[in-house]
Amino acid sequence: HEGASGIAAGDVRVFGGSTVEGDELCHFPFLHEGEVYTRCTTHGMDQPWCFVDRKRERWGYCDIEVSVLQGDSVPGDQCRFPYTYEGVEYTQCTDWRSHPPPDADSEAHEGKVAWCFTDEEHNRYGVCQQEVGGGTSEA
Repeated sequence: HEGASGIAAGDVRVFGGSTVEGDELCHFPFLHEGEVYTRCTTHGMDQPWCFVDRKRERWGYCDIEVSVLQGDSVPGDQCRFPYTYEGVEYTQCTDWRSHPPPDADSEAHEGKVAWCFTDEEHNRYGVCQQEVGGGTSEA
């Protein structure tokens, strides 16, 4: 079962969570609370995750490629996770209204809009275009 919370199929790199050295990829399929997942899920968490071992003892956040538009990104840019901004580590796009990017011009955004850094130096950012259940939508 993948449902609306199924995100990113295939070889998916992981970070954080309870991973240990050597844990690099999600282990699919995995069973969680009676459901079989063949993709990363947001079940029980606010960002995509997966188990990294057959015994389901360790888990990690899925390193999913998120394309961006607008901001000061360049064509082909994608979010670079994780990143630290103002002392907080982010593993997913962050809300524009509650926490705008640095030096952002007064771009008007209707509805829920999220952004991320697109380079390791934190010089560029973009508006996230995330994969969600049912298709692609702004985060």
